[in-house]
Amino acid sequence: MAKPEGPQPEILFVTGKGGVGKSVVAAALALRAAAARRKTLLVEFGRQSFYERLLGLAPGSKTYPGQPDLQLERWEEDACLREYVGHYLPLQRAADFFLDNKIIRALVRAAPTLKELALIGKATGPHRLRWARSDRDLIVIDAFSTGHFLALLRAPRGIHEAIPAGPVGRQTGTILEVLNDPRKCRFVIVTLAQELPVSEALELHAAIAAETGQAARIVCNRLQPQLPEAEISHLAAAPDSSPATAFAAHLRAVQIQQMQWLKKLRRVDKNTLQLPQLFIDKGDALIAALARETGPL
Repeated sequence: MAKPEGPQPEILFVTGKGGVGKSVVAAALALRAAAARRKTLLVEFGRQSFYERLLGLAPGSKTYPGQPDLQLERWEEDACLREYVGHYLPLQRAADFFLDNKIIRALVRAAPTLKELALIGKATGPHRLRWARSDRDLIVIDAFSTGHFLALLRAPRGIHEAIPAGPVGRQTGTILEVLNDPRKCRFVIVTLAQELPVSEALELHAAIAAETGQAARIVCNRLQPQLPEAEISHLAAAPDSSPATAFAAHLRAVQIQQMQWLKKLRRVDKNTLQLPQLFIDKGDALIAALARETGPL
């Protein structure tokens, strides 16, 4: 198994609870890197493209609008498995015959980790396989949400422990080496300053550390602006029946809660990245605005 030569791209997995803005944050991180002249690939997992809908792109579009250094790809588990097998069988027809065989298809359905292994194998491939070499400096992966992502992350270790020798053992061993090396691969968890997202983010942070030995970075998204106390006090001074009074109480409650949840997040990542709530209805403008708010991770 020949390894690629020369420098290979940094891999950045972006995950988090569903609904926290994970995909938009992943795109913002990728756009910021591309704007800094890093050749970047933004990958989304799944059968449907979120970015095509968000950006109004034609199906199968490969280039981010107005940013030639940022390419787009969508990776789907079945296609990755077919591609992976195709590289180890001499003919594509042989790979198709193998995967279309009823017994093999039943095996894949019974052992879904095979698809997950193919997907994470493709993600780590540039560091492991000559045929998977990439010309990118950075690969940002808009990965699955928490539960599915953990299944993906744990797949190579589970198979490696079951089959530690032979080709499968070698493949899974090299995948684990990449996932455990912060010079090659890192993890970002996106959350909101709310109870359930924060609890899930903290659990995910611990799980990633246990699996890879790495401390994931945390991004707290959609934070409400911290208004000066003088402005809130001015609202609170309105008559009791005024909507301004209730609004002032709401603002104070939101600010107190946000600070409490941020304090919990900073216990595991003291440099938690804070991104504001932005009221922008155009996808490209929203991503560009968030990209300006992100800093180095």
